[in-house]
Amino acid sequence: ADKPVGLVWFGLALAGQPMVAEHQLFAHKGREFIRHETVRHALELGLRALG
Repeated sequence: ADKPVGLVWFGLALAGQPMVAEHQLFAHKGREFIRHETVRHALELGLRALG
Protein backbone atom coordinates (compact mmCIF):
# COMPACT_ATOMS: atom_id res chain seq x y z
CA ALA A 1 0.00 0.00 0.00
CA ASP A 2 2.86 2.40 0.68
CA LYS A 3 4.48 1.59 -2.70
CA PRO A 4 1.65 1.25 -5.22
CA VAL A 5 2.29 -0.15 -8.68
CA GLY A 6 2.91 2.71 -11.09
CA LEU A 7 4.36 5.16 -8.55
CA VAL A 8 7.48 6.86 -9.94
CA TRP A 9 9.49 9.71 -8.38
CA PHE A 10 11.37 12.24 -10.51
CA GLY A 11 14.05 14.71 -9.53
CA LEU A 12 15.86 17.45 -11.43
CA ALA A 13 18.57 19.86 -10.35
CA LEU A 14 20.11 22.58 -12.52
CA ALA A 15 22.64 25.19 -11.45
CA GLY A 16 20.96 28.45 -10.49
CA GLN A 17 17.46 26.95 -10.40
CA PRO A 18 15.45 25.42 -7.57
CA MET A 19 15.50 21.64 -7.33
CA VAL A 20 12.37 19.88 -8.55
CA ALA A 21 11.04 16.66 -7.02
CA GLU A 22 7.71 15.20 -7.97
CA HIS A 23 5.91 11.93 -8.25
CA GLN A 24 3.45 10.48 -10.70
CA LEU A 25 1.12 7.55 -10.25
CA PHE A 26 0.72 5.98 -13.67
CA ALA A 27 -2.18 3.68 -14.51
CA HIS A 28 -1.49 0.01 -13.88
CA LYS A 29 -1.60 -1.05 -17.53
CA GLY A 30 1.50 -3.21 -17.45
CA ARG A 31 5.21 -2.72 -16.99
CA GLU A 32 5.86 -1.58 -20.56
CA PHE A 33 3.19 1.15 -20.31
CA ILE A 34 4.65 2.44 -17.04
CA ARG A 35 8.17 2.46 -18.52
CA HIS A 36 6.98 4.36 -21.59
CA GLU A 37 5.10 6.95 -19.54
CA THR A 38 8.07 7.32 -17.17
CA VAL A 39 10.41 8.18 -20.04
CA ARG A 40 7.86 10.54 -21.60
CA HIS A 41 7.35 12.39 -18.32
CA ALA A 42 11.09 12.61 -17.60
CA LEU A 43 11.71 14.12 -21.04
CA GLU A 44 8.89 16.64 -20.56
CA LEU A 45 10.29 17.59 -17.17
CA GLY A 46 13.73 18.17 -18.69
CA LEU A 47 12.38 20.19 -21.60
CA ARG A 48 10.34 22.42 -19.28
CA ALA A 49 13.42 23.05 -17.14
CA LEU A 50 15.45 24.07 -20.18
CA GLY A 51 12.74 26.48 -21.30
